[in-house]
Order: sequence, then structure tokens, then C-alpha cells
Amino acid sequence: MNNDQVTQSTLVFNEDNSSDKMATDIKNIDLNIVESNFVNFLNDRFLREDLKEDTISFSIEENEIFLNYNGHKARIVYDTHIKGDSNQEESRKIWLNAFLEITNTQMQYIVKYDSLMSDNLIEIPIKILKNKNNKHDYDHETNYEFKDYNYSLNISRASEIFILNFFNSDEYKILWNIHFNKNSLKTYLADNETKYKRIRLRTLLRGYNLHTIKLKSTKEYLDINKLGKLNEKIESCLYILATNSNTVINLRNLNFKEKIEENLNSLENTVEVNDFFIPKVKYDKSLVSFYKAAINSDLPSQKFLDFYHIFEYLFLRVSEEVIYDKVKTYVNHSRFISNPQDIEKLISMIKKHNTENDETEMLKKVFNKYINEDDVIDFISSNKLKTAIDNKKIFGEAFTLSDKQGHSISNLSKILKHVRNALVHSSDRYKREDCHIPFTESEKIITTFIPIMDFLAQKIIAGTATPLD
Repeated sequence: MNNDQVTQSTLVFNEDNSSDKMATDIKNIDLNIVESNFVNFLNDRFLREDLKEDTISFSIEENEIFLNYNGHKARIVYDTHIKGDSNQEESRKIWLNAFLEITNTQMQYIVKYDSLMSDNLIEIPIKILKNKNNKHDYDHETNYEFKDYNYSLNISRASEIFILNFFNSDEYKILWNIHFNKNSLKTYLADNETKYKRIRLRTLLRGYNLHTIKLKSTKEYLDINKLGKLNEKIESCLYILATNSNTVINLRNLNFKEKIEENLNSLENTVEVNDFFIPKVKYDKSLVSFYKAAINSDLPSQKFLDFYHIFEYLFLRVSEEVIYDKVKTYVNHSRFISNPQDIEKLISMIKKHNTENDETEMLKKVFNKYINEDDVIDFISSNKLKTAIDNKKIFGEAFTLSDKQGHSISNLSKILKHVRNALVHSSDRYKREDCHIPFTESEKIITTFIPIMDFLAQKIIAGTATPLD
């Protein structure tokens, strides 16, 4: 195993997370001494080269841990799976017991997969797409168990052991940058108006709602070379979960660093606005509904299709407007006479219009009606889309994105229609790389197109808006 993929640590996962067992493990140990060592552990991490410039430190005051920053303080709240997180003493025991396990068994934190591994256990982060209550947020008291003669599999909130391993790794710097510099933690700590500041320990070290799969082998050693086979076993369990409990869970397929940097980019591109003007226009409710669905979806392929539905919704309207204008011009002409010959020409014009209106053509007509081509060209240029798309294989076909006047909209329509077809018409007749399969690397291809789909959707919604009465 490559050194850059593994952080050696002496933290171990406890299969039984019950507070009774935790309390038994440490009942003969002075918790205050353990907690003092734990604070030293936190401080040591923030004294490393990658974090020390933020001048964060921890201290114990009146039997509570505080985070200190530039003269400001926030109380650290122990939190676990205990209902309501109200029993701080039991939560404290669970965290400190996890910290004590540092002296027992070694585990490997595998950076590439953001996973924790020992001889007989692997813990892997997951993404909850939908739970049985039809909510995105996962009920942290829910606990799924699978068992056979050789393995046991548990789905629940990430273990304290996993979180401490991650915190102790170099990768924590990426998450801390999001917490401290991109999100509001720095502002929160420095806010003099907030008198009693508190931060959950789990949130600080990794994330409050992170969930993982813990797969334990009862008969064989686990190693990184078996990860593919283990994933197959896990995916089978996740399918059973989906069919029996209406809960959809996915393994986090993307490299951890890519995923965190993706989050950083989205934060950088978001302008925080709290004050808005009341619009003086009325937006099409159906188009807005499609737009909300796209924004609400976490899956790039679903986002793309929801944005595309905005364009599709206008196909008939725009097509009818075009033929209406043609017919009106024809029949209003001074030479038009309602004789068989002119009627035949009128019918022929309508038939020709219907045959010419394939989907790519209709897509182009919608864009031309509501969007200025110069705006499209500017967007392509400012977002470096040509570099991202040109000569890249997109579901079996390579394209060159045009940024030339008179060509960009037509060219873009063809590319977007191709992507849409790949999402809607998957088939095993084609090579795997030519098809879209949800939750695989093909989602990354689609991610490239999400910014321009969002841009086009907003332009069209604005273009179809009407003045408020």
C-alpha cells in the first residue's frame, strides 16, 4: 500500500457502542486525567504546520472543554448517538473511551477511500439519498444490521473512532478550511453578540450527520486488495435495504479529496445574500417547479434532466408560435386566395414544419427565442467550458464546443441533446463507457454541464416572465 494512501493510527472501532459498555471500560479510570490528555491531543493537531496559523487552542475550565480563538471562547459539547444528546456525562465517556483505544489496536486510515480498516473491520462513509421517512437528513437513531455466518454489517452514524482517525490525518485540513474559512465558524467565534457559544465535537471534527457502513469479518482477515469484493457485498445489502425499507444509500464513489474540493468550489461560487427586492414580474410556476427540483437534487444526472425539462416544456409553445407566424404571414399576404392551390401550399407548409421539428431543432428554437447568443458565448468563455468539453469523449462521442456567433447555440443544442439521450436511453447494446449508469464516474461527465444548464434555465425563466398586475 502506498504511503500517501494510509495514515497509521492506533484507533480502533468498537462494535458495541452502548453507553453501558463504554462506562464499564473506563469505570476505574480518572476521567479528568483522560480528558486532559484528550485536550492535549486536540491541541497537538492544531499545532501542526498545516493548522497552526489559525491560532486555535483548547482548554479545560470548570470541568468543560473550550475552544479558544483570538480571545473568544466556545464550549465544546460532547455528542453521540444518545437520544437528544442530553446526557453529557455518558457522551463524554463514549468519546474518552474512543480516545483511550489509541493505546490498543492499530487501524489504517486509507486516504484514497476515506475509509478506516483493520484486520477484520472496514468503515466506509456513505451518502443517504433518501430514508424511510422520505427525508434527506438521516435519523441518527436509526440503525440497520445485516448478518450471515461470515460477516456482520452495520449502518449508522460514523463511529467516534472513525472521526478521531480522520481528525488525526492530514486530510482534516481540507475540512477545517471549509469550517473555519469558508463557512461561518470564524465569524461565529468572533461575534460579541452571542454570549454562550457552543460547538458540537462531532461537527468540529468531521460532521454531525456523517454516516458509515461498518463491515466486520468473523472468519477472515480483510485487506485493501479485497475492497472490490467487499463493495459488491455491501452494494447487495444496500439493494435489499432499498427494496425493503424505502431507504436509498450510496457509497461515496468519488475520491474524498475531490469531493471536499468540490464542496469548496461550490462555496466559493455562492454569494451570500440576505436582502432581496420583491420581483416586479410573475414567473411561470411550472418552470419554477422544474428549477426547484433541479436545485434540490444532489445527483448531477437528475439535475441535468430537471433543467432540461424547462427547455422541453417550451418546445410546443415555441414551435406553435413559429408556425403561427408563418401561417399568419402567408394568409395575410395580398396574393393569398382561398383556392385549392393556395390551401394545398398552406397544408404543405404545416407538414414541412412538423417534419423539420426534431428535438435538437426545437431546443435551438427555444434558446434562440429566449437567450441572447452573446450571453451564451460570454458564459462559455468565462467558465472555460471549451477546455472542459472540447475533444473529450462524452458518452461515446467527441464534441467541439463552438463560441462563434451564429454557431454557438446550434452547436450547444446538439451537445445537450446528446447528453440527454445518454441519460434517458441507456442500453446494454453499447459499450459501458458510452452509457450513463447512475452513481458511477459518468456523473462526473454530467457535472461539467450543470453550470450552463443552470444559466440557460435562469435565462429562459426570466424570458418567459410577465409583469405583475
